[in-house]
Amino acid sequence: MDATAPTTGKSAGKPRLKRPRRHVSAATRERQPAATAPNELWSMDFVSDALFDGRRLRAVTVVDAFTREALAIHVDQGIKGEQVVDVMDRLLFERGSNRRIVRPQRLYELQSILISLRLMQLR
Repeated sequence: MDATAPTTGKSAGKPRLKRPRRHVSAATRERQPAATAPNELWSMDFVSDALFDGRRLRAVTVVDAFTREALAIHVDQGIKGEQVVDVMDRLLFERGSNRRIVRPQRLYELQSILISLRLMQLR
């Protein structure tokens, strides 16, 4: 190969611009209707973090979608479905039932909660 021949790619000195990948499911997903009043729609999410010594902390958070008020934050080293059910029961007792179901951030979280609820009903 001739030393004066032009090269392509990274060795040519030009950075390659990489287009971000778009997820197909995100493009076709329907937007959920926004909450129009307090206590109408709650959002639930699971959060994880680590302490300096490597131990994991997990938290389930419930937020009112209209007021952005944190209704509940339950922290433990591991959160089981029964604990999520207890948090939701306490919220329903304290605030009354909301008009729409809690919307989890990820579908698999909702599936695990529903399985836990079903198992508790069978006992």
